[in-house]
Amino acid sequence: MRKTLLLLSFFIFCSSLANATNLVDTLNKKFKKISFPYEEVTAKISIVTPVNYLKGNKKEFNALRALQIHEKLVSIFKQNGWMKENQVLTDVVDVGKIELEIGEGMSLKFDKTFRLKAFVHQCDSPMRKYRGGDINEFFTKKVMEKAEECFTYDEKLQGKNYPY
Repeated sequence: MRKTLLLLSFFIFCSSLANATNLVDTLNKKFKKISFPYEEVTAKISIVTPVNYLKGNKKEFNALRALQIHEKLVSIFKQNGWMKENQVLTDVVDVGKIELEIGEGMSLKFDKTFRLKAFVHQCDSPMRKYRGGDINEFFTKKVMEKAEECFTYDEKLQGKNYPY
């Protein structure tokens, strides 16, 4: 019931906007430093999904699809220890953002296909393309693990593959 009301209010909000809007979530996770392994640092990452209104689609369809994809990536981050915290934290390392770009394209058979690009803004080669298959695996392996690998290396924090 609560989720239905949330989706209904989201549709009303989206239909009232003339321009595109963004879905934004900020997540936090504690990491240990490499140089001082007992000292912890809180990392903050933003996940941004623009709601693009594509030709031929209803605004509600695009908004619902963007919300579902955005929530899927947020839930994968939460499964890996990231949390939404509403309180103001001190000594936070802002590690950038991940931007999801949802679109459509054409296959070689001229069929309309779903396209998803994830821009990991703290890496040298930031764009990851979704090419079908399991989207959860794409988000886990290509997006979340790559993002954590990039900023833990840059900020000298203990990551999944510590010691490097």
